[in-house]
Amino acid sequence: MKKKDLIVIAIVLLVALGVGIPFMMPTKSKAADKYISIQVNGKETQHINWDKNSFGKKIKIEGVGGTNYVKITEEGVSMIEADCPDQICINMAPIKDTGEMIVCLPHRVIVEIKSETADDDLDVMLR
Repeated sequence: MKKKDLIVIAIVLLVALGVGIPFMMPTKSKAADKYISIQVNGKETQHINWDKNSFGKKIKIEGVGGTNYVKITEEGVSMIEADCPDQICINMAPIKDTGEMIVCLPHRVIVEIKSETADDDLDVMLR
């Protein structure tokens, strides 16, 4: 390799690092701001703070026509039990970041991570 090739490679690597670093940074919302919103049929039925006191809890959710169970750990919130026929909600990955959710359509249950502080960043703009 020539000296010019090494310089081009170094520049490309620096640009790639500069572009990638913001994506590797932790999310804006702090754990103190986050909470778990449990909604049944479009209405929030439970508001659980995301803190050490919540970790290890198993929560029963009475949905429309069935029951779901959610477990809260430091790694995230996961649906661990449901008596719905398809069991898709149980196979979903644990959620821990603001905006993520687990949905059980047959029981009309949504478990979502929300933040007390509103983020002004736009994810998508539609026309």
